[in-house]
Amino acid sequence: MVDPADAAAPPLAEGTGTAGGRGTAVDGGWVRPRPGRRALLADVGWGAVATTTCVLGLELTRAVSDALPQAAPARVEDVAWTVLVAAPLAVRRLLPLTAMVVSTGAFVALGERHLASASTFTLNLVLFLVLLSGTAWARDRRRLAVVWVVVLTAMAGWYLLRVVLLPVGTGPTSAALVGLTALINVVYFAGALLGGRALWRGARDSAALHRTAAQLRREQERAARAAVVAERLRIARELHDVVAHHVSTTGVRAAAARRVLERGADDGTGVARAAAALREVEEGSRSAVTEMRDLLGVLRDPGADPDSDAGTGPAAVPPGAAPRELPQPSPADLPRLVEEVRACGLDVGLVVVGEPAPLPGTTGTSLHRLVQEALANVARHSAAGAARVVVRWVPDGVPDHGRGGGHGRPPGHVEEGHVEQGHVEEGHLEKGHVEVEVVDDGPARSAAQRSTGTGLGHVGMRERAALAGGWVEVGPRPGGGYRVRARYPLAEPARPPR
Repeated sequence: MVDPADAAAPPLAEGTGTAGGRGTAVDGGWVRPRPGRRALLADVGWGAVATTTCVLGLELTRAVSDALPQAAPARVEDVAWTVLVAAPLAVRRLLPLTAMVVSTGAFVALGERHLASASTFTLNLVLFLVLLSGTAWARDRRRLAVVWVVVLTAMAGWYLLRVVLLPVGTGPTSAALVGLTALINVVYFAGALLGGRALWRGARDSAALHRTAAQLRREQERAARAAVVAERLRIARELHDVVAHHVSTTGVRAAAARRVLERGADDGTGVARAAAALREVEEGSRSAVTEMRDLLGVLRDPGADPDSDAGTGPAAVPPGAAPRELPQPSPADLPRLVEEVRACGLDVGLVVVGEPAPLPGTTGTSLHRLVQEALANVARHSAAGAARVVVRWVPDGVPDHGRGGGHGRPPGHVEEGHVEQGHVEEGHLEKGHVEVEVVDDGPARSAAQRSTGTGLGHVGMRERAALAGGWVEVGPRPGGGYRVRARYPLAEPARPPR
């Protein structure tokens, strides 16, 4: 287990003061981090156990074998060298290279002084664990290679001096013993080296898996945040469209009712007309409240208490249930929208050219909202008495005779209040699309008459159209009035590969 305090710090290479310092290991670009405090304390405990076991094994062997020295000074020296071989196991992960060098040097010194004392099983096992751990935990892999060269050179040299260079007259039996001893040593050191490297590679692969998992979690969190932001933007557009449309029509109807009451007609028809206008105001307000309540319902917590105010209303969602899909407007609802605006006193005409074709859901909603926003702008910002909505359905393969906007592009660069026509090649074959145009015939109202706008309506139009693969242009008409024109593809736009 890695201590959080150590995990937060960058890993250090042995013998360096800072991460990335001179001599830092860069094997595959990964440096094994140091263990935590608990792991280091556990190593100290295991080192103490190993040292005690080696000393005990040495003395038990001495008790049953006359090959080990029995004199007191020699026994003390054997114990001292044995402790030096086993004690570095306590720092096998903190200072792995140092532990390897100290243990190997002490083992060679002990073997040089008393060969039988260095041949105990427990001591050889501890030296194997020190070499194995040092290879697995060394953070500087270049220094590790140097240490292994030193260890193997020292052991091979000592082996040649003490075992291979036998006294003169060595028989065949001794030669066979030499070969067996050499084979055992090869297996011993190869096992420590290859096993340590396997453990190091396993730790590196595990760290890579953890990094990948952490990156995937971050990507998922980022995607979730992006989805939340996109949903909030969608709801903001919907709220803007609903409020702009219904508040504008409500204001127009209320103004009409006020003018009728101010005239004070004696025949009673004025009161009836005012009552009808106020009734329409009431119905429009209720419709606006219902739509806003439905839109805001998706922001509520599905797990909220159903008895609380936050969990009641038309948009309330029972705990554990999926939020219901709200019906979205489409081009088929344009006649009703035109009738609502016409009832407010604005003479609006609707012209449909071509055969209507099915549209993706988001495209149909975008088209309807664009017409709704454009007509609301006429009521709020213009003194026009009439407006016209034209919807053109163009199937695939129809020649473009200079209308502009081939390949789904607008006819030119469009700035707010300015439309620049671009050059389009004559005879270009159009892709299937629907084009909608909303024009009015009146000048803008005076500053005292028109309501102030934020420009978010036009921004919302362009964003909706861009999401559907279309475009929008807005600006004044050369002969007076204002025009909003948009084009949407009939097919859903292809998404870029992820």
